[in-house]
Amino acid sequence: MLNALPYLMTAIVCLQQPTVVVGCVQNALLNWVLIQIIRQPRPHSSSYGMPSGHAQAAAYATAVARPSMRWPLLALTAVIAAQRVVEGYHTPLQVVMGLSLGGLLGSVRLH
Repeated sequence: MLNALPYLMTAIVCLQQPTVVVGCVQNALLNWVLIQIIRQPRPHSSSYGMPSGHAQAAAYATAVARPSMRWPLLALTAVIAAQRVVEGYHTPLQVVMGLSLGGLLGSVRLH
């Protein structure tokens, strides 16, 4: 369930605010393109993981969410970020890059 949580968060935010749907798609495409360009492997896998798509999706959803939803989503984003590292899916740098990109794209989308 925790693996699907960032994408569920993004879907809920997008459904509540249809104007950010384009940004949700852009965020996912940016993640895919960067993974193909950077090609940094995950800690215990041959697949690529820079930047973390889960962290990026969660940070984006938090950034574009309604103000009343931001604190709960921020807490979930922290849990997701920690889980990605603790379970060995990503290095800390991959998660920090995902958080930074998602937050930045979400902030830009709001202005």
